[in-house]
Amino acid sequence: MAGINKVENQFIVEQELKKAGLPRLAIAALLGRIEAESGFDPSAANAKDPNGGSFGIFQVNGSRRRDLERFAANKGSDPTDIRTQTQALVAEIKGELGTEGNNGKRLLDAKSPEDAAEAVMGLARPAGFTRNNPRGGLGFKKTLDGTKEYIQATNQLEGTETSPFSDGFNLSNLSTRGNDETTPAAPQDTGPLATLDRLLLGVTGALAGAGKAIAGTEIGNDTVTPARIDTSLINRQAPSISNFLRTLPGVGLQQINQK
Repeated sequence: MAGINKVENQFIVEQELKKAGLPRLAIAALLGRIEAESGFDPSAANAKDPNGGSFGIFQVNGSRRRDLERFAANKGSDPTDIRTQTQALVAEIKGELGTEGNNGKRLLDAKSPEDAAEAVMGLARPAGFTRNNPRGGLGFKKTLDGTKEYIQATNQLEGTETSPFSDGFNLSNLSTRGNDETTPAAPQDTGPLATLDRLLLGVTGALAGAGKAIAGTEIGNDTVTPARIDTSLINRQAPSISNFLRTLPGVGLQQINQK
């Protein structure tokens, strides 16, 4: 997935789903599932898929992949375009493309994050999925985590037009938690920069749009020099806030990892 901007792609997909009028629970579950399926890489492909290879942000295969290709051709677009893939997915959900209308209706009718996550598994149908046990599908836990965290992030921004993805939120952070209940999570960074990430993510919403300065904050033996924080830059220029801070002149946070 080298060369893609994951946070920007998350934002693009979210905006397309909003533009299509999907309810927030459905958007949340789709975002959580897309992170589990492809990490928001529209060129992601799995040649080993037994149905002719799966492709795109939702890893469609077989007739659904052919539907996507026809959908793109009719729009004069490229099937690898992330907006086109999202629009085709919406068309499937609304019953306007292919045969996923019933599965799409279950997602649109979901009343809780758990309902939405189970419904989106019916759209994706990963390995291990059955109608009687949708939670047995590969990546269910990651899907549900993403659903809940997006809902929580939007709750914190209620009453504003701000997207959580322009306010420091990143579903890629879920990748440290394992793909499902039986997959052990990768070791989480517990060093000073990880602690800094968690602390700053908690106050990012309050700083959004305000352009406030952080000055004189001591971290170990280093002091953060005055710097004006732009949360849109945090999203677009660094995968985490601590990485963004490393780019600020005179901060010297890279020394922390050596202490």
